[in-house]
Amino acid sequence: MVDLARVYQNAENIKARRLQNRTGQLQLQEAMKGIERRESLEELFAKQQKPTAQEVMAIDPEAGFDYQKFLNEQDEAGRTLATERAGAIGRAAL
Repeated sequence: MVDLARVYQNAENIKARRLQNRTGQLQLQEAMKGIERRESLEELFAKQQKPTAQEVMAIDPEAGFDYQKFLNEQDEAGRTLATERAGAIGRAAL
């Protein structure tokens, strides 16, 4: 006589293993995409000293947003330094 509970359990175990395999495959694919994005970004920065944020975003949107934030902070620091220098020059002229 066929033990239906055992057959059902075996089928469920097979489904679970297939799901684990598929999940592993997806994780591996995502890791490979991450490596490809990193390599593409390395190539971009090797070709250009200062690529645009849009070029970086085209490869990796999250890295592009972080890079845009960095560029904005760099610009702000440059403006602050220029303002401080201009003030120092003005005070020295007095």
